[in-house]
Amino acid sequence: MTRTDDAAIEELVAAAKAGDAEAFGRPFDHFHEPVHRYVAARVRRPSDAEDLAQLVFVKALEALPRYEQRGVPFGGWLFRLARNVVIDHLRTNREHVDLDELLERPGNEASPEAQAIARDQMDTVAAALAELTDE
Repeated sequence: MTRTDDAAIEELVAAAKAGDAEAFGRPFDHFHEPVHRYVAARVRRPSDAEDLAQLVFVKALEALPRYEQRGVPFGGWLFRLARNVVIDHLRTNREHVDLDELLERPGNEASPEAQAIARDQMDTVAAALAELTDE
């Protein structure tokens, strides 16, 4: 992106802040693919990447009235939003794996003895978890 592009984007952002509903379209078009690639590189599922990239732009549109260019171009601000969206997603959507799946995953080439030991340890953990109270 050239300085001219940066200036044009900033002008469109200013117009969008002033109420021009269509002015946000060009920055969206310009940054959608890079934001999507950024998000997709950090999450596992393509569908999550699509949803999160869209969420970045929804948050940007919601926060647009508060946006101020403080030496950081609009694209930098968008990528900061994208980073925060990814962090929030990773914090709240940690993948939980069933204990039995751990032994049955492809590529688990442990010996039968190692698998039996692991199964025993997982049974012990599962029993301990079952005894936990809500507190």
